[in-house]
This record gives sequence, C-alpha cells and structure tokens, in this order.
Amino acid sequence: MSNIHQLSLISGPGSGSGDSCHLVTRSGRSAAIQFGDWELAYGSVQGREHARVGKNNQDAVVLLQDPHHLVGIVSDGCGSSAHSEVGAQLGSWICAQVIHQQLQSGDLCWPRLKSSLLQSLRDLGRLMQGSPGHLLQDYLLFTLVGVILTAETGVVFNVGDGVVILNGEVKLSGSCESNSPDYLAYGLLQDDRSPLEILVDLPIQEVETLLIGTDGVADLMRVSDHNLPGKKERVGPISQFWQEDRYFQNPDQIRRYLNLINREVLRPNWSTQTLQRQGGLLPDDTTLMVLKRRTDSL
Repeated sequence: MSNIHQLSLISGPGSGSGDSCHLVTRSGRSAAIQFGDWELAYGSVQGREHARVGKNNQDAVVLLQDPHHLVGIVSDGCGSSAHSEVGAQLGSWICAQVIHQQLQSGDLCWPRLKSSLLQSLRDLGRLMQGSPGHLLQDYLLFTLVGVILTAETGVVFNVGDGVVILNGEVKLSGSCESNSPDYLAYGLLQDDRSPLEILVDLPIQEVETLLIGTDGVADLMRVSDHNLPGKKERVGPISQFWQEDRYFQNPDQIRRYLNLINREVLRPNWSTQTLQRQGGLLPDDTTLMVLKRRTDSL
C-alpha cells in the first residue's frame, strides 16, 4: 500500500498577485504526480541495519505544490539519535512551508529562510520543555535536500549530506567525511555550523531530469551491478528512475522496487540441509525523489 497522505487546502491571500491558490501537500513513503511540464515520483525504504535492530525508517519526504510552485524535500534523521525521525518529519514540513510562504510573497531570501527554520526549531524546543542538549541530540538532528521549481527557475539546496543528480551529472554524492554532517540544528549552538548551500540555480529550460535523495541513495548506486536478493536480475543503474516510465505511472513503484532490493531471502542449501539467509542490499534508510520533463511538453 502506498501510504500517501494528501491534504488540499485553499490558502488565503499571499501570492504576488493577491489571488488565493490551491495548495496540495503530500508526505508518506511513495507518490507519483504531474506538475505542469514535469513528472515526479518518490519512494522510501527502511535500511537493513535499522530493520535488524528494530529502528524506524528515519528518513522523511514532503512534496508541496500550488499551480505556480513546487517544493520537494527529503530529510535524513541522525542514525545514532533516539528519535531523529521526529525531527526529520517536522523539519521537512517546516522547511517546505516556509519556502512556499516566501515564494508566495515573491521574496525568497536564503538567509531569512535559514533564520526562520532555526526559529521554528527553537519554538519547537520550548513546546517540548526539555533540556536543549537532550532535545537537540535525541530529536532535532536531520539533513535536508530540497528542490524548488517555478516557471522560471530550478533550484536545489541542502543542509548536510545527501545525493543530487542533475541531468545525469552527480552534484552531491552521499555521506560526508566521518559520516558527521553539519545538521541544521547545530545552528542553534553556532550560526555558521549549519550552512544552507545552493547546489543548483538554473533557468528552468536547462533542467531535464533531477534526482534528490538521502545519503542511502549512494549505497543504491554502489549495488547497481548486484543481483536482486533471491533473483537473477540486476539492481540496475540509478538512471532507471528517470528513464523508465513505470516509476511515474504507478505511485507506489519506487517504494516497491526499493523494498525488492532490500528484502531478506531464505534459500535452501541442499548439500548442508540448512537455510541460508541473504540480507537486503541497502544498509541505510534510502529515500529518493525524481523529476523529469514530460515528453509531450517538448
């Protein structure tokens, strides 16, 4: 089951023209949609090691769109934190909403965006009424990779690690050194500890395909030549996710395929009369969002 959560609302005045707009937000583990000239799909799977020790999928994904703007974000909670999936879910939602509000006002300002995000985390900490160190370590350590599409531009940004592939070219390639990214919440302790980086800022005509993902996607890229667990078929290259129509035609296809890559298989060994266990290929939670220009728009 796709586990898609969709909310349609009519926002009040706030766009540059003063008109109301139809705002749709999505979260969950998979979806496939169209946005103007674009097709978009996303999916997520729990990592093998998290499943082994009984941890949740600590990744999050949020998609927010109106007729003129699209904001998509993937987030990865710190694996060593007790409840970082909470911060990843809330942080990606807050980030998408703040960006959309600034787009509606016609004034997207990156320093103000970062300031607004950090203030939202401070407010959240006050509501939770815990010690700052405890809240930071247990709940608020997460990365962000996001995309913004308008009629004029395509922008990709990040805080911390992740994967970004633009028009088939890798722009961001996975985990940082020592697997200790500069999480956004570090900015609550020291402002320059959580740089918000603009990786891509291009005229929309120069964007053909785009994939953003959490750092688990780097593992997915490394196992492209491996066989699927229990099968003879190969996993295949990362480019399949923007080249093959099946991922955009079925809203649950990406999640299903990631689950196939990461399933555990028991196979009989007849010579030893035992069952051999083959684990999934993705040790870390893996989440990706992929966009491609519709062929009928060319």
